[in-house]
Amino acid sequence: MNNFSTSELAEYFNQNEVPQLPILDYPCYTQSVECIVQEVSKASKMVCGFEARDGLILSKISHRKLMPSLRTKADYKISTEEKSIV
Repeated sequence: MNNFSTSELAEYFNQNEVPQLPILDYPCYTQSVECIVQEVSKASKMVCGFEARDGLILSKISHRKLMPSLRTKADYKISTEEKSIV
């Protein structure tokens, strides 16, 4: 999409038929893929150089593996000690 100017995009959308834009088909519809793309984008903005960028990405992934994964409400169980604090 970056290869098109604003006027070219406006021409595509003003046509009566569906435009055939040459866009690559990436599987970016899952949350995990979106998270990885976001992390890579953040990392490339924060650091420069391949080694530093890769190190930052790997350290974030390893840190997230240490954190508990709670996907549903049923996975989150409060112990009786925690209930008395609240």
